[in-house]
Amino acid sequence: MPPTKPPKASGPASAATGGDSPLVARAISELLRLGGGKLAPPGQVSARLERCRTCPLVSPDFRVFGVVVPGGRGVQQCTPCGCIAAAKASLVRYFSARQGRVVAASCPHPDGSRWADVDAKYPEPHQGTAVAEPNP
Repeated sequence: MPPTKPPKASGPASAATGGDSPLVARAISELLRLGGGKLAPPGQVSARLERCRTCPLVSPDFRVFGVVVPGGRGVQQCTPCGCIAAAKASLVRYFSARQGRVVAASCPHPDGSRWADVDAKYPEPHQGTAVAEPNP
């Protein structure tokens, strides 16, 4: 099967990065492709991104080992977890390679989630906790 092109960033994710960003679209696409992922509703994404925009721990550029990656200029990065803010804010749950399982997308701010009030308005049984996939 030929590889599929990642979707173009649009909506809240696009707005968060100042326009279409292939890096954000690719991150969202990969997190969903790995299995168990679920997109968040647009209203939830917009509200989460508003919290990210005002967070002092969000870097204005996406970096790896301190170097801005190609296409990473203007792509906001959450420094506590290293994610692309617009990608993580767009998901309810995703496969975490670091944890080796599907987890709920949540804000890792050291003083507590900046998304808690937003996520409370969008009931999803596993928000804010790790999602254990059922064993067959």
